[in-house]
Amino acid sequence: MRETVCVPDRDRAAALLEAKAAVEDVMVWDGTGPAPAGISRTTFLVAPYRATALEPGQLALMPGLRTIQLLSAGYEAWEAVVPTGVKLCTGRGVHGSSTAELAIAGVLMHLHRHPELLDQQKRAEWRVQPRSSCSGLSVAVIGPGDIGRTIAEVLAVLGAEVSLVGRRPGPGVVGPEELASLLPEQDVVVLATPLTAETRRMVNRDFLHRLRPGCIVVNVARGQIVDTDAVTEALKAGHIRAVLDVTDPEPLPKEHPLWAAPGLILTPHVGGGAEGWTERADALVRDQLNSLATGAELRNLVPMHDRGGNP
Repeated sequence: MRETVCVPDRDRAAALLEAKAAVEDVMVWDGTGPAPAGISRTTFLVAPYRATALEPGQLALMPGLRTIQLLSAGYEAWEAVVPTGVKLCTGRGVHGSSTAELAIAGVLMHLHRHPELLDQQKRAEWRVQPRSSCSGLSVAVIGPGDIGRTIAEVLAVLGAEVSLVGRRPGPGVVGPEELASLLPEQDVVVLATPLTAETRRMVNRDFLHRLRPGCIVVNVARGQIVDTDAVTEALKAGHIRAVLDVTDPEPLPKEHPLWAAPGLILTPHVGGGAEGWTERADALVRDQLNSLATGAELRNLVPMHDRGGNP
């Protein structure tokens, strides 16, 4: 069966020329302005790459919709609005490499004291700083998706002892019930997990209190997984160091005390969206459409039991 596809921009439409055997028609609409004529025929929606979902009323304009393809790994904004019976697929793999690179770069900057060394450079000061290495470090990566696994694999190559923590135990992955006992042993904790009811504010005062002094906390997932006030307090007390690519709230207000917290590397949610992501996204969309045309399984399908919205 060929799909009638709604894409968010003309570049995404042009990329579908290579999948024309699987495509009946293409419309361009990102949810702003009036919907195009024929929107009711949409069966496959490529969501805009942004933090918010389409409104339920906008999705209701597509009564024949069967599949929603996201361009991000996170799907929490869509959980409550996906219509009954519609499949939801994430953009897992589109931003994985760049997000993993940012997390690893932040860890290495802390270990090698790059923030202090850069300050010395500005002062033309030649002074050796004590520094450490990944070799022998204990690292817990929470979230065994493509981002988390890439981070774990690279740090393991550099000599770290890495534990993967998932929502369910499995091969090479420990379950959440083991996290509390793992935390006091870790030198680095990386958050690469989806935002769910279970992970919201997971990193609270109790979580941080369990960490050994100087532990590096990395968040490349969602800001709401972390209690911002608790992390700010822990940074100011010198108990932890941190790498935060996401915050709550986001954007972080200019007057927020987190900006001035010591031991913090803060970036403005730039893990994803690096050069080359659109090509990877377009390739994923074409693969999904070809899978539907041939009866193959879709990639990155969010299981019904993992969706907090409609079944």
